[in-house]
Amino acid sequence: MNMTNKVGVLTLTLSVLCFFSCEKLQMAPGQTIEPTSNASSLQNTSSAFLGKTSYQLTSFDKSNLTYYPDGRIWRVQEKDVPSGYYLEFQYAPNWITATQHSPEGKMVQETFLLNAKGQCYHSDYYGFLLDKNGVWLHSCEYQYNNANQLVRINLKSDPGGSVFPSRREFTYDAYGDLIRIESFNTTNFKIGEEVFAYTSASQPRKVDQYPLNHHYSLACYADFLPIFGKLNKHLLRSTVHTSFSPQGKAPIVSNKTVKYNSFNRDGFVLDMDVSYGGNGHKILSTYAILP
Repeated sequence: MNMTNKVGVLTLTLSVLCFFSCEKLQMAPGQTIEPTSNASSLQNTSSAFLGKTSYQLTSFDKSNLTYYPDGRIWRVQEKDVPSGYYLEFQYAPNWITATQHSPEGKMVQETFLLNAKGQCYHSDYYGFLLDKNGVWLHSCEYQYNNANQLVRINLKSDPGGSVFPSRREFTYDAYGDLIRIESFNTTNFKIGEEVFAYTSASQPRKVDQYPLNHHYSLACYADFLPIFGKLNKHLLRSTVHTSFSPQGKAPIVSNKTVKYNSFNRDGFVLDMDVSYGGNGHKILSTYAILP
């Protein structure tokens, strides 16, 4: 989801959730780390972003990406929004914060707590639109299997009670690709299912070189963070999303297909078309070659 859409969605979410009781912002352990050029003060996870090559993603769709000297992402700036709106990441040894800024200050912040393997096991989401000190909105917990694959997200707390699924469960195939996400409400009714495919009639499985999880919407601001592991080893070809109604209404089905048009010499995607039903959207990516 690009930042322009996220701002609209998040503003709506905040307006809904803030009618309910909220708590003051409780920061993750330690003080906030300001952007710095001192790479030694930052946990080195460059290899997680770069994989086994020396490429660094510099733009993806409408987003421009900039990095700390140690290779971890610092800012994401949308190309078609004013410069005062940007997403900024700050790091500590066991947590990361992602903060959406506007010219007036902070809008929202997501804090990710990390285990010893660098995986997110807990996240907290805060809003600043109604209170500059921040109000807590919801928390999630993340579970992994013995293969270090994300298998479940639990909504630990939510003042709204019905805005988010109570839990999401993840299923993988023998190739290591995520093939299904099921969403359940608090009464254990399955309200949604996403089914993912990595082959098509004309396109076989092809290794996905870059560690992004942007197709799966794991958290609001984690698209460019490798903190949930890689959910797919191969390029996603299509998605079928089905929504189910507890009231017995007919399911709503939507489809997404992905066509990869070009790659660089090492197999990194340069050009792809994403289609939702009959509506297509081209996504271009650029990379820097590091020393």
